[in-house]
Amino acid sequence: MIDPEDCATMTQVRTGVDETDRALSRLLARRFGYMDAAARIKPERGQVRDDVRKKQVIANIAAHAAADQFVTALLGRIDLRSGGLELVNAGHMNPLLVRDGQVSEIPLDAGLVLGVAPDETYGLQRFQLHPGDRLALVTDGMFERDAAEAEIEKLLATLGHLHPRETVQVLTRAVLDVAGGAVRDDATVLIVDWHGSSASSPTRLPTSTATETAAEPAT
Repeated sequence: MIDPEDCATMTQVRTGVDETDRALSRLLARRFGYMDAAARIKPERGQVRDDVRKKQVIANIAAHAAADQFVTALLGRIDLRSGGLELVNAGHMNPLLVRDGQVSEIPLDAGLVLGVAPDETYGLQRFQLHPGDRLALVTDGMFERDAAEAEIEKLLATLGHLHPRETVQVLTRAVLDVAGGAVRDDATVLIVDWHGSSASSPTRLPTSTATETAAEPAT
């Protein structure tokens, strides 16, 4: 894999991003494997939610962050059988919903960004998906000044026929094209399609997902 500082063409950048995404996917799969192990070792849900461990994780993050640094986050969980969506928003952009060819924002109450108040609590918010719905989770770099001309929401409405993997590629390339090949902030998009429960469509998986980062922020 070519190092970012050695990239001379956008082809090299995209190749590096694709390879990094594959590596991240493998790491995430391993991370979720540990979560499965925790559920196996501590079968009661309340036991897995270890308050002491959560405080330790927050303390570790705070120890490595500068005073002016913070992180936004959007945590979600989909019940693949019912389409029930649970979300927690820590100062992040609201997800976009594509339903019947129309794009709208899922209205969420945004809590504080992470790293500002260690004792902050965040409320769980619920939303019901319909079969055929598409979720788009994006970072603000997809809408920053240099990328705004890509008109992501309008473009997203026209891509319903594409697989999520192709959709994220179209969206990130559109942002890179209008931003001159470099963005000032992290520009990442995650697409999730919910097809309905596997019981209603036994030959098809309940969801399709894909994620891609347009590029590392320009320095």
